[in-house]
Amino acid sequence: MEFELLDIKNDYVFKRIFGEKDDILIHFLNSVLNYPENEKIISLTYLNTEINKDQEDDKE
Repeated sequence: MEFELLDIKNDYVFKRIFGEKDDILIHFLNSVLNYPENEKIISLTYLNTEINKDQEDDKE
């Protein structure tokens, strides 16, 4: 059985992986940023970054 990997640079894929469970994104960020133990990320606040369409044919 062969699996095709999804492209993490795709907005939908990224949001599904990192936007649904805080602990996944926190763990990823702490791994990448390599902060000292007393400066590790422990919680997140998500801001709405969606841009609504002004016209029917605008990109959302």
